[in-house]
Amino acid sequence: MSIINKEVESLLATDIFRSLLNSNIVTVAQINAVTTLLFKAGIDFQLSFNRGTNSSAKQAQLKVYINPTTSINFVFAFEAGGGNFA
Repeated sequence: MSIINKEVESLLATDIFRSLLNSNIVTVAQINAVTTLLFKAGIDFQLSFNRGTNSSAKQAQLKVYINPTTSINFVFAFEAGGGNFA
């Protein structure tokens, strides 16, 4: 059994997801598009948002659950600078 199921693998290969992963700065529209794909595919995920402060940038963290013991974490910046998600 592969660690990444075929649905998740197909999702990661979409143009929407690849453009998000290749962006230094993301938009809310890109995040919305990816979460819509995850929702429609029935893939469990968690999205967290850090509004940023004077010393940290706005960020989102997307955690995609592969199986009960495996997940993939993505951190996206909405602006330049360091953030709070590791």
